Amino acid sequence: MIFLLNPHISFISLILSLHFWGFFAHQLINRVAVFSLPPELITFYKPHIQFITEKAVNPDRRRYAVAGEAEKHYIDLDVYADSALQVLPVFWFDAVEKFGEDSLRAHGIGP
Repeated sequence: MIFLLNPHISFISLILSLHFWGFFAHQLINRVAVFSLPPELITFYKPHIQFITEKAVNPDRRRYAVAGEAEKHYIDLDVYADSALQVLPVFWFDAVEKFGEDSLRAHGIGP
């Protein structure tokens, strides 16, 4: 690991230097996040840090394993220009009626 070989590289620069957002990044961020919690919460989460680290990638595993799941993990708001809040309906059936389900799924529907 790079950050163990060169202690002068900060955690932030390590994350920014990653060229992908994968399983390793999710696990690392969740693990390090535990140490940024207030002391009252660290006492609960630290004993469970291994479980949290391992389970951090479960949503991504599901995204690759279940058909139709991938588009639930992102939304490309640039498709709707600067007025996404005014253009996108709140309810799914209204959005399908306005844009079509294929179009919505092609540009992501989550969160």
